[in-house]
Amino acid sequence: MKKHLLCTALVTLISFVFNTAHAQETPAQATITAVTGSSTVKLPDGSSVPATVGLKVSQGAVISTEKNTQVSLLVHEGIVAVLASATEVEIEKISVNANGTRNAMLHLKTGNLASSLDPARKSVNNYGVRTAKGVAMARGTDLTVTVNGNVSLVAVLNGNVQVTWAGGQSVSITGNTATAVTTNNTGVQTTGTLGAAMQA
Repeated sequence: MKKHLLCTALVTLISFVFNTAHAQETPAQATITAVTGSSTVKLPDGSSVPATVGLKVSQGAVISTEKNTQVSLLVHEGIVAVLASATEVEIEKISVNANGTRNAMLHLKTGNLASSLDPARKSVNNYGVRTAKGVAMARGTDLTVTVNGNVSLVAVLNGNVQVTWAGGQSVSITGNTATAVTTNNTGVQTTGTLGAAMQA
């Protein structure tokens, strides 16, 4: 009987902690701030609308740019993501914690995504870009993530980015360097300069 009561109390406590943690996380929305050319936003309900300046996009939305198109997205105040031509990005997560931490995870399915994070806000930034090959996490830096066929590339213009590839490799890259991974999730390559990485 005591064992049963203990288990019940434990389950109740775990449930309380889980629900409290999630209650402290408030969903947020990103805002499209600039559009060049023609782009589409697939909303979480499955409907699609043209990408327009001022459009609010929620968690679960997918933004697709066509050729010769660019979309700028204000993810949180001080966090800007720019989708290049022929790029598809899903807003996998966007929220704000009760303590002020701004969470965002963008899933780059194909193309190129450039992100700029205000370093003055890095204590409250929790930003990531996911690809099929891994995740790049940043707080106050400028970075570019590219998915081109079977290769994913993360390049850092300044600041620091922590990259964890699906194969288990983890690497920290800082200022004007880049790292790439191939289709088999191995062969992580760190280059001395960003320019060299772009030419590879």
